[in-house]
Amino acid sequence: MIAARRLAVLLGLWLIGCESRPAAGVHRVEVRKTSNDLVELVPKEGALPFCLVYSIAEGGTIRQLTMNETNDSFDCPAGAPIGNTSFRIPKVEGKARIFVIFSDQRLAAAPVAQQINDLGTPSFSTLDLRVPGKAVSDVIEYTP
Repeated sequence: MIAARRLAVLLGLWLIGCESRPAAGVHRVEVRKTSNDLVELVPKEGALPFCLVYSIAEGGTIRQLTMNETNDSFDCPAGAPIGNTSFRIPKVEGKARIFVIFSDQRLAAAPVAQQINDLGTPSFSTLDLRVPGKAVSDVIEYTP
């Protein structure tokens, strides 16, 4: 009886302490195709306020899509296209994986890009990256 209560309390505490994550197949960002090679990426409610976006084409080409004057994270408000722009995903390069890295603070883009290049694999997670603060990622398989 006491063991069952302890188990119930521990389970409750564990559930309270768990970070809210989208269900499998649910993304933090919506991809909107605007033309043949262009897409808008629109964060959904609940995403962290800053983001960086990279793409890795089937052939291995890695692109940093979010680039600004300071080469750091963009403000990524929910419901608005990231950077108020469309991003090019060339059809000739085949399928691409779009990596959106959301964070609670601005991140320098160059060190993140270098880490992605060093990993050299299209299947990494936020845990593989060394970034300060809280960060989560969303990976979207996209075929232009």
